[in-house]
Amino acid sequence: MFRIRPSIDLGNDQAPHTPGLHNFRPPQEVVPGFRLNTDDPEPSGLRLGPTALYLFDDLDAAQAVAPVRCTSDGSTLDCTTPKGLSWGGLPVERFPPEIAPSTPHHHGTDVLSPPGASADKLLQGIIDKPTPGPPRLNRPATPAGTLNEATPDALYDLYIGASKFPWRRPYGTPLSQVTSHLRYDREGNPIVINVTRPSHGLAPGYVVHYLVRTPEGPRIQTEGEGLSPLQGPSSPKLLREYLNKKVWDSYHREIVNRSK
Repeated sequence: MFRIRPSIDLGNDQAPHTPGLHNFRPPQEVVPGFRLNTDDPEPSGLRLGPTALYLFDDLDAAQAVAPVRCTSDGSTLDCTTPKGLSWGGLPVERFPPEIAPSTPHHHGTDVLSPPGASADKLLQGIIDKPTPGPPRLNRPATPAGTLNEATPDALYDLYIGASKFPWRRPYGTPLSQVTSHLRYDREGNPIVINVTRPSHGLAPGYVVHYLVRTPEGPRIQTEGEGLSPLQGPSSPKLLREYLNKKVWDSYHREIVNRSK
């Protein structure tokens, strides 16, 4: 159960509008797994919009809203993703001044899930399990950030949990740790952001999950950027495809299947 301070829906006429980006808000209802902050005045009269579903009709216009890059002072991250999603003030550790297409080893992730039946359940799914890591080493994303293991489940078991190799370590040993944040973007929509810890083998980088509307139904959009040479242009193609796409294809299938 989470305590989330809800935003008040101003309605279509008063809501902020981003060129090329249309906010779609279903009828308001309480999101499963969320609880309204009882410190708010008249909490019974407020509702947290269950999802904010993006429909990009004009990607160029969406990207023009702000520079497509992430900047950091070393302790916080302000970011506009390649698809125009934007947030600020996210706590990070030892991030470079900039993550942008012009920086060495820059790479991107852009993966769309199969359609799901329920936007609310998809949203709850990415909150409850923010990474492709082992379920026992993953906890829900929170506003303050939750430390999680992001190594895909099978790889983690191979390297640690189920291996007989000399390098075997106790289950729970950190390999690829991230901090998972439940935040609102600058449009007031809920998003889940994973940022790498300094010890992560693919640091520095981020991955963000959010929901999009499609004719077939709601989907999870996962995008991210980073500067790890293992994922950059000079890395072997098969490795790049696995780290930048296939890992997230599997993660999406897991979340979508759980939402049915």
